[in-house]
Amino acid sequence: MIVRVDLLATNTRVTGEAMGTPVNARKLVGHGPPSEEGRNLSSALLATAGISWADLEIDARGLPPGLLISAFFSGFLESVHENRPALLRKAKRVKWHLSFQFQEENVARWTHDFRPLDG
Repeated sequence: MIVRVDLLATNTRVTGEAMGTPVNARKLVGHGPPSEEGRNLSSALLATAGISWADLEIDARGLPPGLLISAFFSGFLESVHENRPALLRKAKRVKWHLSFQFQEENVARWTHDFRPLDG
């Protein structure tokens, strides 16, 4: 199962097979500092039953480019590590769909190189 998370500055929807109710994260993504928004996205996903982290895809093309910096992705991964450390390896392999190839290359490098603060 491939799960897609469509992120918009005003709305986050988590959809996929057997997902149930979409997560409406209107106040979670796009309104605060990048590191906090990454953490908020992680929290929304962790709280959503039925997500397969092994093949999770996140469509972030609707988010402002200024939000999609290394701090966003570090916050996302740090939150996964703090709340569900067993998922960190899978979270680092999430497929991010971004507007530009250079963004996808940056995110691949940032997530690959990520080390938890306590690790």
